Amino acid sequence: MTDYNPRTLLASARRLQDLVRQLDQSNRSSDWHQITEGVQVEVRILVSGLTASVEAVEALSTAATATQAGKARSDAPATSQQAARAVSVRSGSQRGRILLWLWRHGGAATDPELQERLELPASSQRPRRVELVELGLVAPRGTTVRNGQEYTCWTLTHDGAAVARDLSINGQVTLPTTASTGPSTVDDCEGDPVLF
Repeated sequence: MTDYNPRTLLASARRLQDLVRQLDQSNRSSDWHQITEGVQVEVRILVSGLTASVEAVEALSTAATATQAGKARSDAPATSQQAARAVSVRSGSQRGRILLWLWRHGGAATDPELQERLELPASSQRPRRVELVELGLVAPRGTTVRNGQEYTCWTLTHDGAAVARDLSINGQVTLPTTASTGPSTVDDCEGDPVLF
């Protein structure tokens, strides 16, 4: 299977652009035939790559509001574990809010920052963030010290940004069961936003 990463598709689009320019400049019909064949090859590459990309994003999109059981401690009472399973739709909404906040504000945030900005209690925000980490949509991005305490900074992975973009456009997506975990490489919460 061919690897249709963005650089491959961009290179193909540039070759296609050059071929179209050559077609405009050529006066010989023999050149037109050869250039047309090159255009067809590049168009096939682009269509195949874009189709694969759309399918990958759609697969990832199956997630931010997925019906997944909430999290509860293993030693939590049975009623707490039942309640965690019962809030599956609401937990999807919280996951979506975390993804969108990280995407819209770029960079990274600590758990306390997310709790404050999203007005979520720690007992709701942390389990949702853990779920996003387990799904490969959020990853650690270094640490920061605030008020004498060290906190982990969390940022979107490339897949997390794709899901957040889709969520912002469509208003509803579902999370994948697995995703890559390529976080940004800046080692503090005040770094530049992650650009995708």
